[in-house]
Amino acid sequence: MALSTIDLSQQSGSSLPSSITSASGLTTGKFLQIQHTNYNTAVSTSDQGYVTTGLTCAITPSATDSKIFGMFKLQARGNGLTSSYEWGYACKVDRSGGASGTIFEEKGGTGQAYSTYFYANANTTQIAQHSSFQFLDTTHSTTSAITYTVFAKVQSGSQAVDFQNNTFPSQFTLWEIAA
Repeated sequence: MALSTIDLSQQSGSSLPSSITSASGLTTGKFLQIQHTNYNTAVSTSDQGYVTTGLTCAITPSATDSKIFGMFKLQARGNGLTSSYEWGYACKVDRSGGASGTIFEEKGGTGQAYSTYFYANANTTQIAQHSSFQFLDTTHSTTSAITYTVFAKVQSGSQAVDFQNNTFPSQFTLWEIAA
């Protein structure tokens, strides 16, 4: 359903414009809190199994039915490119504390199946970039503190990915939204 904004200060009288027949069924949420982290400690991995990037952010929900919207930006640099001249990584977010388990995973198989994937044509190519990801946690059901941690894995064991390289930070922001 498309939403429109109507500036009521520009309307005359005390009633809604005739184009609006009902406001029932509309729900509104509001931001209850925002938590943010900048993380710039370098982490390097060449592991094809998930390892922590060091990027975490914690929030204590004020209601069991609120929603937690998360957005994180990973700064990464490909390192140790092989003769195939390609590298990539996949990531996931696990939660711990008041709620646990994987809440987001960027599924990645091999090669170009990774959504964060690069191809170059020279052995000495170094590629650095930021990738942004987001998720919505609607299943936390707690008012205890939750810590969200970002993990990553590389597509090939003969490559490495350096996160937060050269003090360029990764960032993580969590918003609690009222149900």
